[in-house]
This record gives sequence, C-alpha cells and structure tokens, in this order.
Amino acid sequence: MGEILSYLAAALPADVSAGARLLALQCALRMNAYLHVELRAGLLRSLCVDPVQACRELKQARWASMVNGPGAAGVALELRDATLLAQSPARPDRRRAADWALRTGSPAGSVGQSRSCDCRASISLRGAIRPRQRD
Repeated sequence: MGEILSYLAAALPADVSAGARLLALQCALRMNAYLHVELRAGLLRSLCVDPVQACRELKQARWASMVNGPGAAGVALELRDATLLAQSPARPDRRRAADWALRTGSPAGSVGQSRSCDCRASISLRGAIRPRQRD
C-alpha cells in the first residue's frame, strides 16, 4: 500500500483535490491488466466525494479518461499512466487493500447503509496521499 501511496503523491499534480486523490487510489488498486477500472455507484458513495468533480480533476491531470459515466450505475475509467502496470494489477491483495481503505474508520454496520459522509478513512487516506513538498 505504501508503494501506491508514494506513486500517487508523485504522479498527481499538487492542485488535485483530496477527493480526486482518494478516487485515484481506488482506481489504482482496482484496475485490471489493461488499465481499465469500473467503480459502481455504491462504491463512489462510500468514498464521500463528488465523483463528477473528482473524475474531471483526474482527466485534467491526464491521469485517467472516462470511458463511461459518472452516472447512476457508476463510472468506468481508463488510466493513462503505464507505470501502474509495474505494480501488479488485479491481484487479490490489491482488491483487499482497496476494500480495507473503504472500510477503515467506518462505523460498524454502516457499509452499504445510508449515512452521512463522516468518513474517517477518507480523511486519513487523504492525508496519506498528499503531494510531496518540492524543495
């Protein structure tokens, strides 16, 4: 997980919002061997971010392009950085890490239920993938 967080901190421009960084983390962990990822609407709600704005930012950063959505069913993206392929895409442990990132800090029983976006996991992961300060 540390490797992917370091990659995102370096790969995404400093002006990319925390919400877009959180979406990028999920994309990087859930992508397949062809750099494609589909995120369902429920997963996007769990991230507690505006998916339209986050996708727009990732597109402007030239890190991802939208294949479909975001819409009622979710979003499909194609990631544009082949460096991600060096990080073993589509491995089960990466999917578990993506699920862990969603669930960490969520109150017990809240996954899949309507809740306000008091996502402690989002806050902690947003802090972990801040851009590095350049000297």
